[in-house]
Amino acid sequence: MTRLSSVSLIPVKSENLPAFWPEVEDWVQDAADVTGVRTAKQWREKIAERDAQLWVVTDGVAATGVIITEIYDTAAGLTIGMPICGGDIKDVASVLLVIEVWAKELGAVRLEGCGRPGWEKALKPFGWSKLATVVEKVL
Repeated sequence: MTRLSSVSLIPVKSENLPAFWPEVEDWVQDAADVTGVRTAKQWREKIAERDAQLWVVTDGVAATGVIITEIYDTAAGLTIGMPICGGDIKDVASVLLVIEVWAKELGAVRLEGCGRPGWEKALKPFGWSKLATVVEKVL
């Protein structure tokens, strides 16, 4: 567990997923509803299969947020994607340095994420910048 300000970030091993999932499932589903990429159930399966990583933000008493990461190669190099971030936006933003350090240790050259427009404003002070705009038309 790594300590930053008043919250910590816990990397959850796949075998510990059942203990943590009930605390974060609603946030995962809310974020999944925005991105439309996968459902919370599908994310849980990817984490259980070790194809994605679960991180729980905690204040020491309860979960205050969640991050799901994926590791993949891109034209720019090894990338850590954060397709799911949910919970208290300030708490989540305050622990992203832990993800950054972990990513650098893996040899990643960039982080990327997606989410609601509020994330762009919340992450700007931490050096994040807007990469693209995603649009959708439901048929």
